[in-house]
Amino acid sequence: MRDLQAELQERHLTDAEEYHGEVVPYYPSPLPKTSENSRYLAVAQVARQNNLKKGVADLAREMNQHPPREEEFYIALGDAWKNSGNSKAAVGAFEQAVRIKPKSVTALRSLAASLKTSGNVSRSEQILKRALHLAPLDGSTWNQYAMLEADLGRTGRAIEKLQKALALNPDLPEGDLNLATLLVREAQMEPAETALKRALSIDPYDAAAYDLMGRVLAGKNEMPMALYSFQKATHLRPDYGPYLYNYALALVAAQRLDEARAQAQATAGAGARLRGHIRASPGGFAVRARGLATEFAPHNIRVNVVSPGSIDTRRDNPEWYHGHLPDAAGIPLGRQGSVDEIAATCLFLVSEDAGFITGQTIHVNGGAHYY
Repeated sequence: MRDLQAELQERHLTDAEEYHGEVVPYYPSPLPKTSENSRYLAVAQVARQNNLKKGVADLAREMNQHPPREEEFYIALGDAWKNSGNSKAAVGAFEQAVRIKPKSVTALRSLAASLKTSGNVSRSEQILKRALHLAPLDGSTWNQYAMLEADLGRTGRAIEKLQKALALNPDLPEGDLNLATLLVREAQMEPAETALKRALSIDPYDAAAYDLMGRVLAGKNEMPMALYSFQKATHLRPDYGPYLYNYALALVAAQRLDEARAQAQATAGAGARLRGHIRASPGGFAVRARGLATEFAPHNIRVNVVSPGSIDTRRDNPEWYHGHLPDAAGIPLGRQGSVDEIAATCLFLVSEDAGFITGQTIHVNGGAHYY
């Protein structure tokens, strides 16, 4: 018999445990068939990504047939396209939201984010400047601009903008975590630890903050607390490869080799899922790599990223591309790259000839984008 006075363990559903399927109205059910109801029902499918693939198609069709006058619907459509991996369609939806309401800072921020994801960094920066002109005291926009600066390698300016964002909004989601990430990249470990403590006081379920705290504490050789932080991160995100990997490294450093072996096996099992996270956020992965390069440089360990452009290779999952398979369009060299060229770049980076290269992202894209 259960002890009703016993302490209950708090539990949060993982993405795999969340409901995925059609979202149906509770009352009235079914909804009367009107264009407005159809549009809202389509929004419900994509709002929490429960029925994303069908929902984004339904929402796009409904809005094409009956264009709404409110920008919020185009923001919802843009978010759905973004979460589906179609950044080009997302940009189009967010641009329409801005056309409807040019002074919507939310729409401008969303447009800037999708432009950055699609590789149009210069226009993304222009849009963020426009948003700040409209709302100079908006902490979220300063935070977003800071991370754009960071991706462009302007770490000092990024830190200044993040500090301004947090001064305007101390409870800014991910603000302190972003600041700590950049401070670690600059080897400023004490202020990074302070920022992480603030981040975890705001959100005690932030797996990324626990992971970074573990890395900071491990660097200070405070292994018991570092292991506790890594354990928290892997408990909150049990299938996320990078956190499992970092925990395994810390266990090795603590000479807990049997546990490290188990974590390494878990990391290998998460490898396929890790690829999806990297694909979804290449900019964030580059930032993480630069942080790791700084962290491991004293041990003569180099960390670099190879970012392929359009590559001529087999496509086992063509549905990922939503009917837009990569081709040579827009590539100045007039062709797609080959897998051998990607392999050659990787071989160069691990060779002695690249011994003084670390923390860099090498773009192998035939000139499609310049950074």
